[in-house]
Amino acid sequence: MSLKQRIKEKICSLDVTANYPLEEFVCWAGKIDRYVVLYYLEVIQRELDVERLAMLANGENDAALRECWCAYCAKAIRYYRAILGNPCRRFSLSFLLNSLPQRLQR
Repeated sequence: MSLKQRIKEKICSLDVTANYPLEEFVCWAGKIDRYVVLYYLEVIQRELDVERLAMLANGENDAALRECWCAYCAKAIRYYRAILGNPCRRFSLSFLLNSLPQRLQR
C-alpha cells in the first residue's frame, strides 16, 4: 500500500464523527516528514473535491455528501501549514486539531 493510500485510509475513515480530533492522525504521521504528509493531504483533498463536485452534479444533496465525503483533510492541511510556517507554535495550534473543518461549520 502506498503512503498516499495509508494517509487516505487514516484520514478518510467513515467511522469518525464530525468533531473527530485529528490528534490520532498527527501522532500516527509523526514519523513521516511533515512536508510529505502535507503534500499527500493536498493531493487527497483535490481528489475529494473533484469527487464531491461530480456527486453534486449528479444530484446528490450536500447533507448526504457530508455523511460519505471526507472533510478532515482541510483541517489537517491547516494544521500542517501552520506548524510548517512556525514549528514553535505546534502546541499553541492544538485548537486546529479539535475544531470542525470550515466546510462543516456552514
